Amino acid sequence: MHSSSYTRRFVFGAIQRILHWWLALTIVGLAVTGMIAQWVLEAGRERIVLVEAHAYLGTAFAIGLALRLLWAVVGPEPAHFSAFWQAAKRSWQSRRRARIPFGYEPRGAVAYLGLYVSMMVSAASGLALAAIRYDFGPLSMALFDDFSRHALYLLGHDISSYLIGAFIPAHVIGMMRHERSSGSPVAQAMVSGYKYEPSGERPSS
Repeated sequence: MHSSSYTRRFVFGAIQRILHWWLALTIVGLAVTGMIAQWVLEAGRERIVLVEAHAYLGTAFAIGLALRLLWAVVGPEPAHFSAFWQAAKRSWQSRRRARIPFGYEPRGAVAYLGLYVSMMVSAASGLALAAIRYDFGPLSMALFDDFSRHALYLLGHDISSYLIGAFIPAHVIGMMRHERSSGSPVAQAMVSGYKYEPSGERPSS
């Protein structure tokens, strides 16, 4: 009988983990408030309050995203988007699941790149819609009551929101499958900051 041993390395620093959970929690809040406002509540005070909460959460999401993009430039190497590109490049070159020690799983890296593009579209279009409709946010002076591109912003916001929503279960399922196939703990990485890789097999006592 054999059991796997693992090599552990500290990869994700505190700032990267905080920003990860900042974005995750605001995304969940935006999904909940958006769905309730759109599909449950009729026009009225309750819906107005929920839409305002959605706008505030959207602003917090945009700030967190801006900080994450900044950290990708000035932060340590694991926070750089080049880590995604390298993993995606390896996946493209090998046409198979390339193992990159302490890096991002290749298919997950491609999904993350798409996620960040979707988040940027969602944040920008959401801020534009809040400014146009409610005179709210940093774009309000430029866009309030300007409905000339409202349909375009709404389309971009809807599509990007659905893509982000689809990423969440795919992300969870992908982590579970990767953890099961590799035998190494994966889900805890954005809590502890440590990544584990199998370092070989050794007889168990």
